[in-house]
This record gives sequence, structure tokens and C-alpha cells, in this order.
Amino acid sequence: MLAFAVSASPALGDNSPNRVPYQAGPYAMGASGDTDWWTCSGFRLDAGATVQDHFHCTVTDQTFTGTFTARTPWPCGCTGWVSDYDGQATNDYVIRVSSNGRVEGTAIYSR
Repeated sequence: MLAFAVSASPALGDNSPNRVPYQAGPYAMGASGDTDWWTCSGFRLDAGATVQDHFHCTVTDQTFTGTFTARTPWPCGCTGWVSDYDGQATNDYVIRVSSNGRVEGTAIYSR
């Protein structure tokens, strides 16, 4: 399970009680802790039985690309995602890391 993400406090000011914006980072995703610096923003969506994170990130010193899911392991050979919003872990995610340092992702967490 990737556990490099740092929990971020939800941002205030969004008018929807079902959608809470947040920001996180920069934090290192590289195994050595000094590469792949991610800075993310997104929102947590309360969907009833589940909550969802939708986010975009930028990555500096990027060392890998690809689309990662529970069926497609990260370069470390591990799977899983830890929410930037509250640190909750999931195996229900799709995260696309582009060669230009752009990341887009969605992760779903059970209640």
C-alpha cells in the first residue's frame, strides 16, 4: 500500500455540503524520499455509501508514468492509494501519471 501521502485539512468556503475542496503537498513519492514531489488539489465528494476523491497534481522530478489501479501496480510493485484528504486507504482508484508531470485521479472509499 502506498502510504507516502500526507493528510491535508479540508479547505473552507465551498457552498456544497457534499463537495469539500482540499490541497496537499508538496510531498515525495519517490522510494528515496527525495524525488517525485507531488502537489495536489481536488475535492472530496460525499456519495452516500462511499466517498470519492477527485484530484489533479503536478509532479516535479518525475521518474515514472502510467495508469495505475489495483490491477496495475505502481513502479514499486505495490498497489493501493492513501487519501490526501484524510489518510484513508483504498484499492478502488484510477490514477494517470503523464510524462509532462501531470496527474489526474479518482479514488473511492467505503464508509
